[in-house]
Amino acid sequence: MSNRGRITRECEFLNRKRNVFEGIIDNRSFFQNIRGDLLVSGERAGDQEMILNLVESCMEKADMPIILLSGHLGVFTELQRRRTQDAFSNVRIASPSEKTYHPFLGMSKQQIQRFVSLAAEKMGIGVLIGKVMIYTAALLDIVAAKYPVSLPAMAGLLQEDDDVISEVAMECGLSNVVVDNIRSNHEAGIVLRRICGKLEEVFEEVYTPGSDTGYSFATGIRDHGRLFAFYTASRDYQILNTCLKEELYNCLKQGTRLRVILDEMIFENEEDELLRYLLREKMQGRIELMFLAQNPVKWLPEAADLAFANVVMF
Repeated sequence: MSNRGRITRECEFLNRKRNVFEGIIDNRSFFQNIRGDLLVSGERAGDQEMILNLVESCMEKADMPIILLSGHLGVFTELQRRRTQDAFSNVRIASPSEKTYHPFLGMSKQQIQRFVSLAAEKMGIGVLIGKVMIYTAALLDIVAAKYPVSLPAMAGLLQEDDDVISEVAMECGLSNVVVDNIRSNHEAGIVLRRICGKLEEVFEEVYTPGSDTGYSFATGIRDHGRLFAFYTASRDYQILNTCLKEELYNCLKQGTRLRVILDEMIFENEEDELLRYLLREKMQGRIELMFLAQNPVKWLPEAADLAFANVVMF
């Protein structure tokens, strides 16, 4: 007997014990009435109309902010169309046709330094990494003295040469240590400029270099946004997913419970940092997770990972 057959038989057995009877329900009504986490698997898990019904049903509940992470471009096109027709409001979209995302906005110095280190490792930068991190720390101090810290703020300042950057540090009243760490690490500055270019490529589907939109998950929640839809295609899923994990972390720090919809996300492996973080926060009740994948066992190989309150199999 197939896995599906065994699961179906077990469900039928348990349903008989609980006096639950079979019936037919459309997916919109089902999504409107369920409570708790949701796992959708099988061939129809990527059906665009079903995904949109799920999103709209969640929005109608109006009980918590929703973050949609999806690689289906058609979903974003339809969300934009429905928003234009005033089918819903307070929706923010980051997609190739609406590049509103502001990378690293609101993140700490330590969080951003980690992304620099990850990118440097992938670029094969070894010997200079220590000096690059010293230069990065100094640059972030200068950026923080003038602007909200973010990737476009860093990249914008790095368009200047090191003499100008060190002059900005002195104008901001920063210590001589910061100034010296810029002036004495010219080669590291060149490498950091390359790293920032790499990081901008990670977000090229949702971000226009140099654009200060002020849009991040956390700012969306502070502005009482109902839905933040993020297109997840990228050249580097490890860096992207790590960034998304930090975005969610910053949201949860505000004390807000989140509903996260994962629509056929791509993970590096089952130990992907974003995936593990979502499952951990789901278990702690801080995130209501809705996981849609044709083959979820690829990412959720352990039985404990499949513990969802609601399960749909196609």
